[in-house]
Amino acid sequence: MNLFLITIIESIYLYYMFHIFKTQYTFHHPFEYMLTNGMGDYFDHPIGITNNRRSKICKFGRDGSIMIIIYIYFRYIITKIGLLGIKRWKYFNRFVILIIFILSWMNLNAVIYFLPFILFDLYYVY
Repeated sequence: MNLFLITIIESIYLYYMFHIFKTQYTFHHPFEYMLTNGMGDYFDHPIGITNNRRSKICKFGRDGSIMIIIYIYFRYIITKIGLLGIKRWKYFNRFVILIIFILSWMNLNAVIYFLPFILFDLYYVY
């Protein structure tokens, strides 16, 4: 599959899931409250079922998704101009995906939203 098309699909998916998608259901793990408690409003996200539909992603997650979208466009540009060797770039990209996956465990909703992105990226980019 064309890397530009992959980049477009991934960026639309990330923006939609982290900025537009709203639900009343939340997934969370027992340590989620401990991880984000006392960190201020930047990491505050609803835990539990709510009566109204809203985003279950905190400001940190929304800002992080924008950074990831910028990264995947940057990845496309770097790959096209051949600045780094493809083997070196693939290792770096895997490292970035691993960091994203680890950080997303602050909110189990983010993990669930990221899984299709990660699987799609690992399948089509490699």
